[in-house]
Amino acid sequence: FCTVERQVILMKKLFKILGILSIVFAAAGAGVILAGVCMGGSLEIIWQHSDSKDKPEGDAIDNTEHIKKLCIEMTAGEMVIEQGKYESVMVAADDSKMKTDIKVNGDELQIKGRGKWKNHGDEIRIYLPDDLKLEQFDLSVGAGRVTADRLAADEVSIEVGAGEFSCSDFLQAEQLSCEVEAGEIVIEQAQSEETNLECSLGNIDITMTGAMQDYDLSGDCAFGELAYDGIEWNFHDDIRAGSQNSGNVINAHCSFGNIEIEFDKSCKEEEYGE
Repeated sequence: FCTVERQVILMKKLFKILGILSIVFAAAGAGVILAGVCMGGSLEIIWQHSDSKDKPEGDAIDNTEHIKKLCIEMTAGEMVIEQGKYESVMVAADDSKMKTDIKVNGDELQIKGRGKWKNHGDEIRIYLPDDLKLEQFDLSVGAGRVTADRLAADEVSIEVGAGEFSCSDFLQAEQLSCEVEAGEIVIEQAQSEETNLECSLGNIDITMTGAMQDYDLSGDCAFGELAYDGIEWNFHDDIRAGSQNSGNVINAHCSFGNIEIEFDKSCKEEEYGE
């Protein structure tokens, strides 16, 4: 089991999580402390791909052809991000319902949005052109639900408080970082040379391209559960699996939650060429 020092660290993490949850619940209202997060998630970020050539409604952001870093932060409300054959980055929002803050600082585009918990129709729409090549994509969401069909950048960082993030198609990055406090991250298929997963009280479910032997896994698991290609660990401080000779690295740290890492090609298929 864990040492006294590690238990103290874990308890500090738990108190941090409880503090985050108390803020989220308070925003939802004292009468719906738990139901506000579990049922309402009025925040919904959707990353969609569109082949439409129609010009979307919204305000075009000037000088975005040199954008290399996209940072998105949402506290409440709904955000829709569509990637398609657009001429420039565009943002559309109802200012009477959504508070938005958009800044371009050199090659960095920052978008912050905050709506009202009770207005389920609040939303920000962001349109991204297909030829926008990102070096870094950062997403931070306090509560609600984030979905994406595909996502690509040299570095991808996803932080979830009490909400959800899911990628239904493909996520590609040289470096991928996923951190969950009390929420959930689900990625159907990911390709990354360096993957860092940290789960406090929530869940991370990710499927990597290739087979288990294509990766070098190191990690630890306290009171939660860490599963690597069907192999489960509980109460382990030092976990090693896969191939240490592989150039692809996965670092997983699980406190009270669950991390499940799967692969789209099993070891048996790789061995027998199935």
